Amino acid sequence: MPRRVSLAWSLSLTLLSAAALAGCNHRDVDSMPVWTPADHSRQDGTEFEPLSPTTQARPLAPEGDPTLHAARSLWRVSCAACHGDGGAGDGPALTPMMHPPDFTSAAFQRSADDAQLTRSITMGRNLMPPFGDQIPRPGIEALVRLVRSFGSSSGAGHAAPGTAAAGSPPPTAAPPTP
Repeated sequence: MPRRVSLAWSLSLTLLSAAALAGCNHRDVDSMPVWTPADHSRQDGTEFEPLSPTTQARPLAPEGDPTLHAARSLWRVSCAACHGDGGAGDGPALTPMMHPPDFTSAAFQRSADDAQLTRSITMGRNLMPPFGDQIPRPGIEALVRLVRSFGSSSGAGHAAPGTAAAGSPPPTAAPPTP
């Protein structure tokens, strides 16, 4: 019997709480203000500026490469807000605690292999959410190719697929044997 009483009290309390919360917002939806990007500013007080045609990144996909063109569209929807249109880690949605890598940097291109990039996109990393459930494998592979193309303008060499670049430690080094 005590279990039934406890269940009844829990159910009653839950229903009472839900009823109380339902009446909390008395504002009419039509009277609510419409959010615009100008309503928000960065913590340093500066406003977010939309990219103008003169400040947008140059096209990165070669004219005849449909895979990179498709990756570019996917990039703009899923990645550019944080990583920037040109991959420099300067997206308009960044907050002071977000520090995405600069994919145009030769140092970055040498430090990460394709398997690491694939893993980061699929499973997420630090503040970056995972995209493995949202982007199919061919899309992720195309994004890796696009990230590599960001480094090509700076003369960045990069690691071959599945390998670390020369001079960089392997992603999972085995402990030395005695």
